Amino acid sequence: MKTFLGNVILLAFCLSGLLACAAPKDEAKEVVDIIYKVNNYWQEQNPKHGRSFWDNAAYHTGNMEAFFLTGDTAFMDYSKAWAEHNEWKGAKSDNKAEWKYSYGESMCFSVITRFASRRMQIYIT
Repeated sequence: MKTFLGNVILLAFCLSGLLACAAPKDEAKEVVDIIYKVNNYWQEQNPKHGRSFWDNAAYHTGNMEAFFLTGDTAFMDYSKAWAEHNEWKGAKSDNKAEWKYSYGESMCFSVITRFASRRMQIYIT
């Protein structure tokens, strides 16, 4: 009787270990399914490729990571089309003198940046 009870306990322990090992695969599949759901939604809602500003570039950085994870070439093709639309560059001109730095670089922004960097130096040193 002790042997039978011991075997049942051992079997229950082994089965619980197998179930625990199966859980990460289910979680990984769930994460990949969420990536597909979110990324497909974004691409369906944004069929026209936007400008090459940081917000779009940040999305495409994540989109390429989704491609590397899933191997879905549709993700890569979407980012490649965006890059080609923007001529593979952030600024439209090769002449740096024509680049615009008007976003967030006003006098107020400069003062805040200088203040924050000075405060950081105080805490770092």
